[in-house]
Amino acid sequence: MVKRLNLVNDIFLADIILIISLLIDVLIRPESLANNSGISYFGIFLNTLPAYVAGLSMSSYIIARFAFLKIKKYRVVRVMLIALFPFNLFLITFPYDVNRFYADVHQTFGVLIFVFELLISLYISEKLGKIFFNRLLLSIELISGLFSAYYLAPKNGFLMQAQIIYQIAFGLMLLVNYQQLQNKATNLTK
Repeated sequence: MVKRLNLVNDIFLADIILIISLLIDVLIRPESLANNSGISYFGIFLNTLPAYVAGLSMSSYIIARFAFLKIKKYRVVRVMLIALFPFNLFLITFPYDVNRFYADVHQTFGVLIFVFELLISLYISEKLGKIFFNRLLLSIELISGLFSAYYLAPKNGFLMQAQIIYQIAFGLMLLVNYQQLQNKATNLTK
C-alpha cells in the first residue's frame, strides 16, 4: 500500500519544488535575471532544462492531484487547478525560441496559466472570506501580473522577477486557504 502525503504538505511541496527549481536555474544562468525572457528562459538551454521541466511539471501535477482528490465539490477551482497541469506541459513542449508558431503557442498557454491562477485567487478570495491576507496576496498577484504583461514586449526589464513573485503569491493563496477549501467546499458551488 502506498502512503499518501498529507495534502497540506503537498501544496507546500509544490511551492518548494517550483522555487527550488527556479533557484537552481538562476544559479546555473545568473544572466536570466538581467534579460527579459521570464521563467521560460530556462526552457531553451540544455543545462537548465531538467530543473525547469521538473519544477513546472511536478509542481503543477501535485496541485492538479490535490484538486482532483480533495476539491471534488468546488468545481470551478477544481477544474481550473487541474487544467494548470496540461497548460504547463504545453508551455514546456513548445519553447518560445523554435519558431513563430511555437512562440505563439507558448505565449498563449503562459497567459492562460496566469489568467487561470488570477481567477482562482479572485474566486477563493471572494468565496472564502475577504480576509486581509487574501486581499494582500490577490493584490500582489494583480500587480506582478500587470508588470509581467508590461515586460512581455521590451528587451530589458523584470519579467522573470515579476513572474516569480506572481507564482509565490499564488502558491501562498492556495496554502493559506487549504482548510477553507476543504471546509466550505459544499457551499461554494451553489
